[in-house]
Amino acid sequence: MKLLRESLLKAMAVSLNVEENCFLDQCGEHGNMIARFNFYPLCPRPDVVLGVKQHADSSAITILLQDKEVEGLQVLKDDQWFRVPVVPYGLLINVGDQVEIMSNGIFKSPVHRVLTNAERERNTLAIFIMPDVAVE
Repeated sequence: MKLLRESLLKAMAVSLNVEENCFLDQCGEHGNMIARFNFYPLCPRPDVVLGVKQHADSSAITILLQDKEVEGLQVLKDDQWFRVPVVPYGLLINVGDQVEIMSNGIFKSPVHRVLTNAERERNTLAIFIMPDVAVE
C-alpha cells in the first residue's frame, strides 16, 4: 500500500508539472492508512434508505475495492447523481479533501454516496490515506 500511495501522489504531482515529491512531502513519511470493510445488507426500501449519505472524503486519497458484482457508489456532478460502474477486482482511486487543498483546487474531492440494494448485499474495502499530522 505504501508503494501505491507514493506512486499515486507522485503521478498526481507530475501531472500538474510540479516537483515529483511535492504531494508526498506534504503528506509526510508517517501518514496513517485506515482500512474499513463495509457491508451493505439487503434493503427492502432502497428508495428511502441510503447505505452512506452524501459526503466528500477528508483523506488525501481513498482507495476502494468495490464489490465485484453489485453497484452502489454514485458521484455528484452538476447537481446530478451518476452511478460508478463496477470494475471487477479493480481499484477505484478517489481524491480526498487534503489533495484538493494541496493542489489548490485543481484536483477535486468528489461528493459521493452509496445506495442500498433490494436484491443483493454489497461488500467493499476502503483504505483512507491520511497525511501525517506532524507535517506542516
